[in-house]
Amino acid sequence: MTAQAYALVEYDGRIYCSERYEDSWESVKLQGSIGTRLSWSEALDELNNRIGSEKALADLALHLMVDDQSPATLLAISHKLESLNANKINLYPIRWMLASYWNGDAPDSDVINQILLEQVNNPGTGLVSTSLPNSSSGPDSVSKVAELEAYCKQLKTELAAQKRQLNTLQKDNESLKSRLVNLPLMLSDEVVNSYLACIFNNYWGNVSMDDHCIHTRQINRPLLVSPVTEPSIKVISSIATEIYRLPLDQRLALQGLCLSLIKTNGSLKTRHEFDFLLDDPKSQVMGDY
Repeated sequence: MTAQAYALVEYDGRIYCSERYEDSWESVKLQGSIGTRLSWSEALDELNNRIGSEKALADLALHLMVDDQSPATLLAISHKLESLNANKINLYPIRWMLASYWNGDAPDSDVINQILLEQVNNPGTGLVSTSLPNSSSGPDSVSKVAELEAYCKQLKTELAAQKRQLNTLQKDNESLKSRLVNLPLMLSDEVVNSYLACIFNNYWGNVSMDDHCIHTRQINRPLLVSPVTEPSIKVISSIATEIYRLPLDQRLALQGLCLSLIKTNGSLKTRHEFDFLLDDPKSQVMGDY
């Protein structure tokens, strides 16, 4: 039975060979062992000798997973494949394959056959092979290597610039979050007043009207019905849930207001239902509210 495809997988200086029959991959020994320390040229010669076709590797589906992605190595592989008439080649970076499909230790032949190589036959993965550079003979090979190395250097420079830009954006984002505390609440005076009456025990008995208006930036004094009654447990629980579900900017601003009130009025006591508000709202996870 003729194999449908062959694969050569390089990892940590060793090259593994596999062949596909029907719906599975099977390991093939190179120079008498599985996972052999060979150069790519030697491995491709071994594969060519195994197949023994007059057309060499022509029309043979060949999957290569390469560890060394340097331009010189890729160009050498391309040149060797061309000399063996290979024309159906798929190239994949082995480190990317491992990071995407395998989280374990160094891959053995089972991992290669049952996990990595199965991805190349699974259309659902969306896996796309990389193209090898066109090989050339003579002095042009040197210039091609130099061209590829310059291109790789350019890509590294662009990647470094993008990382710096990302770091800057992340710092700007953190700065904006910290400034949200100082933004206006964007809640109506009535809502703020009802929140404070629930957050603190006996709020109106501990905070004067003048202090309240200064802290909340309210122009008009609240109209309170005398005597002021404390909210019920049911109302407190409902308001706690409502505050927890506020947008982050409003919760941060409300937190800043409460901390400011506590700082200037030591008699204020927070109800335990609102302990979450005085912690970092960004790290909270909804509890039993």
